Amino acid sequence: MTDPSEGNGASKDPSEGNGASKDPSEGNGASKDPSEGNGAPKDPSEGNGAPKDPSEGNGASKDPSEGNGASKDPSEGNGAPMDSLVGLLPGLATIMLHSAMIDIARADVIDGLGTDKYRIAWINTTYLLGGASGMALTRFCASRWGLRGSYLVALVLFVIANITSSLAPNVRWLAASRLVGGVGMGLAISSAMVMVWRAFPGRRGMGMAIYACAVYIPALLGPTIGGYLTYTLGWRSIFLLDVVLGLGAFVCAELMLPEEPGPRKPLALDVVGFILLLGWILSLNVVLDWGQYLGWLNSLSLLLWLATFLVAFGSFVVWGLLAENPLISLRPFGLRNVALGIAIKSIVSANLYVVIALLSSYMIGARLYQWWQGGLILFPAALAMFLSANLGAVLGSDRDRRWRMLLGIALMALMTWRLSAVDLYTAKGWLALQLGSWGFGAGLVISPTLVTIFQPLNDEQALRSAGIFNISRSIPAFIVGALATISLTQTTDSVFDRRRLEITRDRPIVAETTGALDRQFRDRGQSPEQRKKQARASLGGWTHRKSRADAYQAVFVYLALFTAAGAGLALFVRPMELSREENRRPHGESASSA
Repeated sequence: MTDPSEGNGASKDPSEGNGASKDPSEGNGASKDPSEGNGAPKDPSEGNGAPKDPSEGNGASKDPSEGNGASKDPSEGNGAPMDSLVGLLPGLATIMLHSAMIDIARADVIDGLGTDKYRIAWINTTYLLGGASGMALTRFCASRWGLRGSYLVALVLFVIANITSSLAPNVRWLAASRLVGGVGMGLAISSAMVMVWRAFPGRRGMGMAIYACAVYIPALLGPTIGGYLTYTLGWRSIFLLDVVLGLGAFVCAELMLPEEPGPRKPLALDVVGFILLLGWILSLNVVLDWGQYLGWLNSLSLLLWLATFLVAFGSFVVWGLLAENPLISLRPFGLRNVALGIAIKSIVSANLYVVIALLSSYMIGARLYQWWQGGLILFPAALAMFLSANLGAVLGSDRDRRWRMLLGIALMALMTWRLSAVDLYTAKGWLALQLGSWGFGAGLVISPTLVTIFQPLNDEQALRSAGIFNISRSIPAFIVGALATISLTQTTDSVFDRRRLEITRDRPIVAETTGALDRQFRDRGQSPEQRKKQARASLGGWTHRKSRADAYQAVFVYLALFTAAGAGLALFVRPMELSREENRRPHGESASSA
């Protein structure tokens, strides 16, 4: 992965490049006397003096990877990297593990709370809504409590939410608890991301590789752990485990995270932007979760929700571009690499989360493995992702960053397309090989994409952009996942109905199969009537599972084509040499006009 100090003319003396003082106590190059240190207080990236327009004052230096005055020792400036990692990684891994564990237990939650698949969708809706709220409020909270304090508050919310979730007597209780937990999740991953970015001023690629592993690898392990807990102890044990892990993560963070300087002047909450954000996310969830149940465009109520989404989302975009100090500023999209990086990351995240969900469902629903066994097929992907992410951080450079992104996305798209060959008899070894290659591609692309997004930004701008960065990770994954589920259901029903019509044509084969099943049940001592029912049920179940497997094939093809679009976008990412020239120009003007 990229060492941003390489290949960009970065000097060995940290006083060169950004004009950072040789005294590491000066942190971000800010001195008590503006005339000291850099001798140029005109750069708004100094001293945390955030510009009103986040696209302005990029703090551009000859080496944009130097950000805010990277010192020779990466432990200088914003706290020792190892202390920060020990304080942050347990919490990140716990939160991301939770999201993957609870998804696998949905059927048991439905039975335990006496609800159905449509009402249970509210526990995901509220978690997503809370997550987006926490992500959007990161900078607001950091202005009051600092990033360290915000992260600790997020862990407290996460633990409280899991305690109440484990006691939930109904869906409404669980949905409310998940809303609180979502706020903690969103605030934690956004504040942690900025702290990791700042802790590695001289090795951004390594920092982002570690962050990516902490976010994505637990998602690959979650189905197995969540399935095992549900199978042995019940679905409530997932929340209880999260309470224990969350408390441990809080202790690590309290003991290890470096203290920050006093918080900046508290910011005013952008109420308008916050309401618009919640409005379009909520309405989008209703449209995707209830559209099939209500009949899509044949339902007046759904049309009203769709209109609400379009109005709220359009207003949110306009507000984010034109407001003086919006909650979520969209002006960084005026920077080419930022916009392309966020688009690529959205595609990659959607592919990753949807593949995890589809394969877990395939192994359990179509192949009839136990819940805890279904996720084991994802272990090769987790190992390959860890290896490729860290190899890229050590061996990669800024010069080959674009090509690593292109190779990684192309490999993910190819392996996703290869998964379209799955059926009821696909060998597990073949699946493991495909997923190992897929995970290797994901590890290649994630870290350089994160560096591409944040490298043109100084520390303050990175904090401003943390909300939209993480929202663009979770919302596209939700949208693509919902569309994949809808397509899977409709295709399964269509294929199953077609096979039922083909029974007359295939009657000799059906009769032979039914007879063989009848003889098998006869050997078990069942009565003729029982044998007949069992044979029909077995044949019907096989037909439905075969139809489901065919539907998975179609969905994987669609997902592969969607992912391939990210490879096309990677071709337009500006190389580092051109990026340095771009940063010498007044980016603020072009981004403001955008």
